[in-house]
Amino acid sequence: MTLRWVNRIFYSIPSGLSRALGSTARIRHGRSIRRGPVWLGAGLGCAGLLGMIPLPAQAQGSGPFSVAVNAVTNKIYVANYNSDNVTVMDGATNATTIVDAGRAPDSVAVNPVTNKIYIANHGGGVTVVDGATNATTTVVAGLRPFSVAVDPVTNKIYVANRGFTGRLRSNTVTVIDGATNATRSVAAGYGPFAVAVNPVTNKIYVGNLDSNTVTVIDGATNAATTVAAVAEPEAVAVNPVTNKIYVANRFSGKVTVIDGATNATKTVGVGSGPDSIAVNPVTNRIYVANFDDNNVTVIDGVTNATKTIGVGSGPFSVAVNPATNEIFVANRNSNTVTMIDGATNATKTLATGLGPDSVAVNSATNRTYVANFNNNNVTVIDGASGNATTMNGKLPFKAEAATVLPLSKGPNRVDLQGDGLKRDLIFMAYRENFNAHSFWVVTVYMGGGDIVPWFDKSGKEHDEIKTRYGGADCVLDDMRLVRVGEGKNAQFFLVQGERALGQSFSDTQPVSFDVYRLKGNNEGIPGWPPSYFDYVTTIQGTGKYCDINEAFKAELKLGDYVNWGSVPAH
Repeated sequence: MTLRWVNRIFYSIPSGLSRALGSTARIRHGRSIRRGPVWLGAGLGCAGLLGMIPLPAQAQGSGPFSVAVNAVTNKIYVANYNSDNVTVMDGATNATTIVDAGRAPDSVAVNPVTNKIYIANHGGGVTVVDGATNATTTVVAGLRPFSVAVDPVTNKIYVANRGFTGRLRSNTVTVIDGATNATRSVAAGYGPFAVAVNPVTNKIYVGNLDSNTVTVIDGATNAATTVAAVAEPEAVAVNPVTNKIYVANRFSGKVTVIDGATNATKTVGVGSGPDSIAVNPVTNRIYVANFDDNNVTVIDGVTNATKTIGVGSGPFSVAVNPATNEIFVANRNSNTVTMIDGATNATKTLATGLGPDSVAVNSATNRTYVANFNNNNVTVIDGASGNATTMNGKLPFKAEAATVLPLSKGPNRVDLQGDGLKRDLIFMAYRENFNAHSFWVVTVYMGGGDIVPWFDKSGKEHDEIKTRYGGADCVLDDMRLVRVGEGKNAQFFLVQGERALGQSFSDTQPVSFDVYRLKGNNEGIPGWPPSYFDYVTTIQGTGKYCDINEAFKAELKLGDYVNWGSVPAH
């Protein structure tokens, strides 16, 4: 295997090797990921944007957190942390398929040579997907697999196991033989968090978050060496051409540069909160996303001199297209991607979905894929056009198969558990405001009186659903409670619609809809309610409206839930 062959693989499949080379090896730290219990089905008993591609409605992918590309097959793989599955996207058509994974998949890597995909499930094990058939196999790893990288030359897969149970911690790397799925365990430092591979030297680099070290594994012998880092090595990236390794230290504002030949180190100052790091091996430039400073540090690989580029708010992931010398930075807090011209450092901002967490590049097609955690969709960027357009999201059910639950003032007995007994309660009450802006409030109760809250896009819990809010002319905010299916097979959704205020309550403005699915805490997870409405997606309306209820009918084909002419306020 020659360097030229490896470079060919790298250039043609940068995203497939991005996990292997560590270009987006950052998984997550310094922010909360709300991981909920299982979906409730069967009642409760059981740079131009091509568009935001919604994950499929039939088996909704929730919480897309990691994305990787196989440029040989032009397939994109998205690990959905909240719904325990992987979305497989056809890069030619954007058609999608859902493949089951383990619990809480949070990292994905591709071997473009064997067409195998490896998903590290934080809840346990590694899911191996056959790219040709989407058939899956589960491989046992250490406790709480947290990140995964592939060496396509040796067909070995490396899994950093960071988790612990009680006082038992893993502190290991699981080595998977891609031909047989046989495994070996290699001791690492304390809290292995990120992993990257140099396929030229057959060395593996593991950032140990809690011991401030990097474990260097010899891929031929599995012998391990420890190299000191600075403070919380959170992301690792490799330049296979120069044999330099770059380690982002989250709480020191520094990058450790390791000489792969000697393991000697140098330290380069960057911004505050470096969360992600990527390498362009063609230009020998290194890009560090500084989450706290809202900028990117560019390191010259020859001199270690730095430049700073301003980006959006909360840069959380970075990827490089070495073929076009363009860099893509996912800004989690501003819901944007900053596109950097590597030759001039000029920038362009592109809108994404909500909470862009991960970005991967297919340099063969010149397309970039961004996983939007809070929108449950993927933004596709065409690097050639530079036009920003956004495709709409979709309801996670067919409107013609949905029934809007009718409500009246006071208590409404309903069957949310699918047992036909109508033991559950929806209470609708009026909130007098002594002006034109009074509103209604809906609360949902399960069984013996357990309140059913809803969690908004930021994860904040609410016990009441505010409805029918507006002015004398038009309603700005309203909702629908929707049943899809009957009996034990029924699913329930909350759809909240909102119209922008504009100049006045009687203005005509754009609308949006937030969709929530009823879920049950069947596992009895501490701190979670027995049942609740969990955020699924946001749908942007295509028109402008004065009254949000007009938009419910025109945009979603969902009728009203009350004959308001017959409902007294008092």
